[in-house]
Amino acid sequence: MRNVLFVCLDSVRYDTFEAADAKNMKAIGPLKRTHSIASCTAPSIIAYMSGYP
Repeated sequence: MRNVLFVCLDSVRYDTFEAADAKNMKAIGPLKRTHSIASCTAPSIIAYMSGYP
């Protein structure tokens, strides 16, 4: 069985986070550049938790 960890960072741009000194967060695993389905938090979280592509 695989363990899965979802980390949701709200209002953080990928390029800004990638340039930041966030060693502990980056130690969790590789970053994957993704895009949100909505421009606000609630619909985006509901979408990825329900399996919406």
